[in-house]
Amino acid sequence: MLQKEVDPKVAAILTVVALAAVQAVYYKNLVVQTPGAGGGGGAGGAPMVPRQTIVGRQDVLVSDFVGEAPGMLDGPRWQARLSGPNALASMPDGGLLIADSRNHRIRRMSPGGALSTFAGSGDVDSVGGKSDGPVDQARFKFPSGVCVSPDGTVYISDTGNHRVCAVSGGQVRTLVGSGQPGKTDGSGPAATFNSPGTMVWQGGSVWVADLGNRVFRRVTPTGAVTTPTPPAEVKLTAGQPWPPANGEAISAYEEGRGELTVSTHFTGRLSSGAHIGGLWVWADAQHHTLLGRLGTGPIVLLSGHRDTFPAKASHSDGDGPRASYAAPSAVAARADGTVFVADFEGNRIRKVELPRWMIEGDTAPPIRSSRFGRDFRGR
Repeated sequence: MLQKEVDPKVAAILTVVALAAVQAVYYKNLVVQTPGAGGGGGAGGAPMVPRQTIVGRQDVLVSDFVGEAPGMLDGPRWQARLSGPNALASMPDGGLLIADSRNHRIRRMSPGGALSTFAGSGDVDSVGGKSDGPVDQARFKFPSGVCVSPDGTVYISDTGNHRVCAVSGGQVRTLVGSGQPGKTDGSGPAATFNSPGTMVWQGGSVWVADLGNRVFRRVTPTGAVTTPTPPAEVKLTAGQPWPPANGEAISAYEEGRGELTVSTHFTGRLSSGAHIGGLWVWADAQHHTLLGRLGTGPIVLLSGHRDTFPAKASHSDGDGPRASYAAPSAVAARADGTVFVADFEGNRIRKVELPRWMIEGDTAPPIRSSRFGRDFRGR
């Protein structure tokens, strides 16, 4: 067959067009449009900003502790299963209580990680139920809050049933709530909630984030409900069940090392907070990261990564820059510096090990790279 010769001018034009297309794709992956910016005007569209990623610190380590695939199984931590853990409460013996929402139960994790069922029953594949009684017969509907008072009473936000329960002496009883959504102060069944969620014990009462009503409610041990303005400490401990307009600016370290700088990223939907030493820790469920604050300093990205593109849930262990979460919804801390995170979509409890300087409230030592390719710390 005779082959046609290609005109050199045509070949040159095709080459230029191909290179332009490659460059356009490359450029598109390096920049993003400013969210909410409108097109129009002589520029012909929204302004473009450089893509920016920030990551956690390299001296923060994250690993799986309990759970893997979703399920309902008690036992040692390498076998136990959870489904949608979304609230944690520390116990005096170093164990944890877990609101295992999709299983409609409250689970107990021993200090070594073994899981057992603390309260709740019924079919795990159902939409839950509603009943008081012995802990192994009581039923809940997507519980999403739990706390422990100094006398050992356990309080539960039974979110789907719009009530708060109390557990003592092996018995579950409805403390407040009629079972129907509402916003009424009062006592016992006369008080109403709309999807109670995160709760903390403080000042002799339980403070509950009433999610559907977007307020904090105070519940006394006798079942009296009021809606006062919560003190700053309660707001800090309970986190922000709903975010303010732009959250708060996050500070981070370039590639997890070096000096702290303020980023263009903002906090999202923060979980309840855990206090350890001079450090406050939250999970940002909206952006799948773990955040911390020393004293009144800036909010710092501890582990996970934030990008200018929409956040995606994922799962990986490792140090701060490499670790990732899937909708982390709660945190709890031990005195030894270990933090546990309820990874809701990951159906896991994650273990986070913090450096000693952070727990003691000291100044962060910068992490720099040596010429041999290893990281070393400033101290």
